[in-house]
Amino acid sequence: MGRADWFALIFVFVGVCMILGASIVGLLAPGYLIPSAPLILYTIAMVIAMVATVVIPGVYIKKQNQKGE
Repeated sequence: MGRADWFALIFVFVGVCMILGASIVGLLAPGYLIPSAPLILYTIAMVIAMVATVVIPGVYIKKQNQKGE
């Protein structure tokens, strides 16, 4: 995949923070009319966080490798 630099590591850190935040929101939001709403919100936030954690550094590293060639 290429060498990881500080920019990619920052996005990985932000992604981990987003996943932890999604966990907190999902666990602390039980006051909805739909009983499964916290679980749905948690799932959506987890998917967004995981995609952002994988895609953004991957695209950045790919572009950096293309510049180096």
